Amino acid sequence: MFGIVIHLKKVTSTMDIAKKVSYWLSPPFLVISDVQTSGYGQYNRKWLSPEGGLWLTEVLELKNYTALSLLMSILVVRVLEKYVSEEIVKIKWPNDVYLNGKKVAGILTKVSGNLSFVGIGINVENSVSGSLSNTATSLSYYTRVDRSQFLNKLLKEEDSLVSLYEQIGFRAFVKEYNKKLIFLNKQVVVKSKSVICGEAIGVDESGNLLINKGFSRVERISSGTVVSF
Repeated sequence: MFGIVIHLKKVTSTMDIAKKVSYWLSPPFLVISDVQTSGYGQYNRKWLSPEGGLWLTEVLELKNYTALSLLMSILVVRVLEKYVSEEIVKIKWPNDVYLNGKKVAGILTKVSGNLSFVGIGINVENSVSGSLSNTATSLSYYTRVDRSQFLNKLLKEEDSLVSLYEQIGFRAFVKEYNKKLIFLNKQVVVKSKSVICGEAIGVDESGNLLINKGFSRVERISSGTVVSF
């Protein structure tokens, strides 16, 4: 899928580099770095990116990018499940991947013109220290893993995933996504344009989170943060 892979030692963020390179390099291509000094996720939240983790940005040209970040969370889940029990791998809407109740991976997607930039950060071989260990984890805590092999599995899995997505869209993955939703059928509090409380009953074909507020009222949330579940 990726004829060109740019592998660097240390960058501010692979997203920054990918955007600069996209002015003269045609997609699809991949930028990967051993270390990010200014890695970030949704809402510019800082993402520590030490050596041993998998930090990359893909640049794609897709006909459709609806719920793309949710699709990529499924990709990460599928590969993690090759290493650990599928029972402990979950997704926190929209695109954070959890391992045994702690965050192990995050995804950031941005669209510019006809290009989609997909940033993926996964704690693979690196350790998680300090206060972060209360909420984050690493795959290496559960099994022996090689980052290069993990990347190969990720890219191989992505070929078929994106191919089906291009043909059918995210609706082909809604059932799989909802099965992995960490708070499915649980009461949640979501901070969006307002604070919304209710029962999370899954996502729809557009990746919207569906909240049952009772009395047959279902609210669709296109963006936001689940602050409690």
